[in-house]
Formats: sequence, structure tokens, C-alpha cells
Amino acid sequence: MRAPGEAEKPAVVAQPAVAAVAAPVKTDPLLMPEGLQPKAQERFQMLANTLKERDAQVETLQSQVSYVRDTFQEHGIRREQFEEAAGVIGALNRGDFAQAQQMLVEQLRQVSLMTGQTMPGVDALQEFPDLRGKVDQLQISESDALEIARMRKGQAAAQGQQRQETQQRDQAQQRQQSHQAGTAAVDAWVSRIAGTDLDWPVIEAQILPNVKELLADVPPQSWVRVLEAQYKGLKGAAGAFRRTASPSGGEPSPLRPMGAGAPQRAPTSMFEAMFPGSARA
Repeated sequence: MRAPGEAEKPAVVAQPAVAAVAAPVKTDPLLMPEGLQPKAQERFQMLANTLKERDAQVETLQSQVSYVRDTFQEHGIRREQFEEAAGVIGALNRGDFAQAQQMLVEQLRQVSLMTGQTMPGVDALQEFPDLRGKVDQLQISESDALEIARMRKGQAAAQGQQRQETQQRDQAQQRQQSHQAGTAAVDAWVSRIAGTDLDWPVIEAQILPNVKELLADVPPQSWVRVLEAQYKGLKGAAGAFRRTASPSGGEPSPLRPMGAGAPQRAPTSMFEAMFPGSARA
């Protein structure tokens, strides 16, 4: 309400509490800044041109790699098959037609063996002289000999696959055993240090956050050596800090985490730090 005779005040329009924030303007990183000296402008332009050329090369290479990868996947090409085909093409380009012919005949021999059909000028039984001899002596037919040879090839391939799987299984078992031995050695080392060094809990708190990086490319048999070197380095640094920072004649101050501060909740044991997310069996 207003007093009698008082003029009416104009209405006040409410303003938004927060002003609209202008969207950031995107700038070209290769756009030359203002205020550069002529020599700096020349260097900047040279770098910009080099980056543009490099980007164009990367784009071209990525396109080529994608084409090769897609072609391999589409046709199920294995690496050894590609190398054989490249060998034939290379021999033809060099003009070594005798080698190219030999390689192609070998491929035809394998095709003849798999299909059981003979081809002129191709001896599918060349790898099996005993079968070739029986065919020449009319003891068995060539079709029967090809069937036997095909069975032998299949058995040899199966045995080779089995040997490869066995080898891979043995290697995996060896890695697991090495991993277990390395972990046991670290546990024994930690137990020994923890029982003799009163500063170990604090030193351990400094080591734990970095264990995964420290041991990333280290074989399990060297884990203890790396951890012990880290421990000795921290222990020596702590001793030097005590000698310079402790009050004269007083008791040395307890070892404190160095750097930005004590590590936050992360690993609670050396095993958890080495293998985050893993649990002991």
C-alpha cells in the first residue's frame, strides 16, 4: 500500500540470478598468434606445415592399415599364407620365374592332395615316396594313396596342434609357478623386515602405492631385489632427514611419510599392492 498522494513507483523487473555464460570460442591450434616477431612467425609456420603434413600421412597410413586388416579378416588370411603369397609375387616381380613356378607347383600339390584329384605335371605324392612307390608298382591305386597321404597330413597337423597346446600349457604353468615363487619370496622378505625394523610400517606405506609400477616389467624372481632397493633408498633418506631435522641431543623424530603426504587408503598389504583386485587362493 502507498500513502495518500504518494506517486506509484514503477515495477521492478526481476533479473535472472545467474548471467548466461558465453560458449567458449574454439580456435585453430595451428592459427598463428598475434604479436610474433618475423623469425618466430617463420618458425611457427614451419611447425604448422610439418604438423599438417604429418596428420595427412597418419590419415593415409590408418586407411591403408584398415584396408589390410579388413581384407585379412574377410578372407581368413593367416600370416604364413600372406608371406607365401608375397613370396610368389616378389619372385615374379624380380623376374625369378623358376622360383615362382616352384612355389606355385607346391601350392598345386597341396590342392591335389586335399581334393584327391591328380593334375598334369604335379605329383601330389612327392612327400610320400613309399606311397608313390606302391602306386608305381601297382600295389595300390593313386586315389587310395592320396587318401592315405591326406590322412597322414591330417594326423601330422593334429599332432602339431597338440604339441603347440601342450607347449602353451607348460609355459602358462611355468609362469604361474614363477609368480607363486616370487610372491612367496616377497612375503618372506616383508616378514623378515617387519620383525627387525620398527620403521617398516611407515616405509611400507610409502612403497605400497608404487609397487605395481615398480614391478610392472620385472620378472618374479627379481621382485624382492627391486623392493629391497626401494626400501634401502627410503631408509637412507629417512636417516639423513633425522640427522638434519631432529633437535640436538633429543630423541630422533619418528619416520614420517615424505612428499605430498601419507598415502590414502589403497593397498593394505604388499600382495594387494602388487596385484590390485586379486585375492589369494
